[in-house]
Amino acid sequence: MHSAPIFALGVFFALAGVALFALTMRKPKSAPEAPKKSELRDLAIDHKNTVKQRLAGAILTVFGAVIMLIS
Repeated sequence: MHSAPIFALGVFFALAGVALFALTMRKPKSAPEAPKKSELRDLAIDHKNTVKQRLAGAILTVFGAVIMLIS
């Protein structure tokens, strides 16, 4: 027995997770020829944030899939 609102909520979470993951797929900024320490630090922080966003997108997608399967 399917519950349409619960299934729709699962679809929403799955699509939101895929969209969040897709946003992180853009090409990262390249380092300048002679990067300063602060520029390298900024690139490292951006990379950490990208990894966190990809993980969050994957978790949202799995959560949405689980909700769709349960409903």
